[in-house]
Amino acid sequence: MLYKTIVGSRTYGIEIPSSDIDISHCGNSVTQYKSSFKSGNNLLETPTSQFLEHMLSDKPIWYFTQWLFPSEILEDNLLSQYIQENKEEIIAARLPIAYHTLSKKAERLYYCADRIYKKFPKRMAYSTLLYSILANYTDGMTFAKAHRPEGELHDFLIAMRLGQVPLEDAIARNEFERKRAEKAAGFYKEAIHPEILMEFEQIILEEANK
Repeated sequence: MLYKTIVGSRTYGIEIPSSDIDISHCGNSVTQYKSSFKSGNNLLETPTSQFLEHMLSDKPIWYFTQWLFPSEILEDNLLSQYIQENKEEIIAARLPIAYHTLSKKAERLYYCADRIYKKFPKRMAYSTLLYSILANYTDGMTFAKAHRPEGELHDFLIAMRLGQVPLEDAIARNEFERKRAEKAAGFYKEAIHPEILMEFEQIILEEANK
């Protein structure tokens, strides 16, 4: 097994009592991406080739940050240790990709979210969260702290997920975080020390070839 983690809402600390436990399993034994529900857990299986692509190419899946900043790592190996020790450097080396991917996903999640908020408040909550991650990281937080909000923002997102925040307040907060993220766009224009990605790729390949 290449990499096994708990991802999903738990990576952000905004799970609610009804949230599934999402377990991501990446490795050579998986031939194509698939999702299944087993023993009360949502199992997400990803081939090594796709893991490499999403971690290193200019076309990552939006939740690649969940792999870098998971709720919990379930498989201890060279790769998991490397990610734990270098995740901040890896995300810094992917700044343009991180901004494009997270901001576009936040934008898509907000599409029609105001009209379906009562039934699907999770979309608005995730959109607001992704914008806040981009803004808070620019303001000096580590990416890990921005990725897993605390305090007032955490409580607001949980209330939003539960549908306890009035629609007009949810829209206003989303707009506030979106404007902060847009203002921060310049910070993400250039990657910082992208050479670490070569080392990261080598670690992934070494672990995959064991």
